[in-house]
Amino acid sequence: MVGRKAAGEPVQYITGEQWFYGLPLAVSPAVLIPRPETELLVEAVLETADRLWPDAGGGARLRAADIGTGSGAIAVALAVQRPHWRLCATDLSPDALAVAKANAERHGVSDRIAFIRGDLLEPFAAGGGDGDDRALDIVVSNPPYIPSSDLPGLQREVRDYEPHLALDGGIDGLDPYRRMAAQLRTLPSAPRIAAFEVGLGQARGVADLLDAAGLWPDIRIVRDYAGIERHVIASAP
Repeated sequence: MVGRKAAGEPVQYITGEQWFYGLPLAVSPAVLIPRPETELLVEAVLETADRLWPDAGGGARLRAADIGTGSGAIAVALAVQRPHWRLCATDLSPDALAVAKANAERHGVSDRIAFIRGDLLEPFAAGGGDGDDRALDIVVSNPPYIPSSDLPGLQREVRDYEPHLALDGGIDGLDPYRRMAAQLRTLPSAPRIAAFEVGLGQARGVADLLDAAGLWPDIRIVRDYAGIERHVIASAP
């Protein structure tokens, strides 16, 4: 184990576990290691949902989708925190979905999370099912956002061990956000909350994409523990 760590392998892959939002989660090289700043994305979604559905007192029966779920960290945390919610978790990687399913089973929420293999929001876009199956109240995503040219310069623990499918966001890192902004317009109705984690210097660009969609009058940016603009939360009253 010491030899593996000396070679740069993240300790989370060596132990097979990472804690997230108070929950121990299994991780493997098939998934991105959950980061503390992503816990703030979960907090922002919960806070915004409680504000938009105040009469429910946290008991609203909402349908949320975690796009690019990876280890399932976001979906599992939301399901644990809100027992009345139904969730969908999508990922392009079958190996990632297997890890996410195991984490949902570990925390007793697998009966409320549907795991779907698909590219971003394609499973919910036009032609992807009937209207009820595609209707969502909340969309949340921590997609790949590293510009392709920046990948070689990442620290070796990330560059050499974490899955590039979960890191590479295209030339400027914004490709997944452009695609999701377009896909959101194909849903039967706009989700009242669309929440995204973003990379350094990307928050304003993602906020502009969501503003251009014209679906959410309230778009705010949340800073992480280092003061970096890390999350974009769009909501509609």
